[in-house]
Amino acid sequence: FVYLSSHQIGDESLNAKLADIYDTMTIEGQLYHNVVKMENSKDSYLPTNMNLYYVDSIGIVKKEIIQDNLITETWNLVNYSVTL
Repeated sequence: FVYLSSHQIGDESLNAKLADIYDTMTIEGQLYHNVVKMENSKDSYLPTNMNLYYVDSIGIVKKEIIQDNLITETWNLVNYSVTL
């Protein structure tokens, strides 16, 4: 799993855990609301441990690669275009 839709902090399934929900987070100068942090463990589909940050109707806004309990790489969403 890379995403759990329950919006309940602490929910877990296989390699995924819903670790936190942030009211707001600024990434690359863009303010996002209700950001869900998922902690995902390495498995047969994911090559490494990672944190994924999701926003409803947008998707992943930030990705952190973790090795030896340290964040070694970060990817941020630079821009997006969503029409609701």
